[in-house]
Amino acid sequence: TLRNSLENTDDKVLSELEDKILELWDRSYQYWILKQDGIGPKVSSSAISSSFGDVMDTIYHTHTFFNMSAIQVFLRNNMGTLTSITEHVWSLFQGNIIFLFDTV
Repeated sequence: TLRNSLENTDDKVLSELEDKILELWDRSYQYWILKQDGIGPKVSSSAISSSFGDVMDTIYHTHTFFNMSAIQVFLRNNMGTLTSITEHVWSLFQGNIIFLFDTV
């Protein structure tokens, strides 16, 4: 989906970004999931921050990365997911505010 959303971007940049996103995903998986059973390599939170920084650097320093048509297509294709996430965040926020007022 990343390649479909960013079809006008240089292939080298897309490949680099894809590798960095996969590295971030792997490190996050190792940090959050594998730390529970104690088996496997340990990943520090600074390694995850470093990987996230690498992804953001790639995004910010690529001049042809963002084009409005790709963003519009991404939003159109994922509107249901974005709406669902927004509704869940709102319900959590609303529940916390109600809890705060009930305790005061």
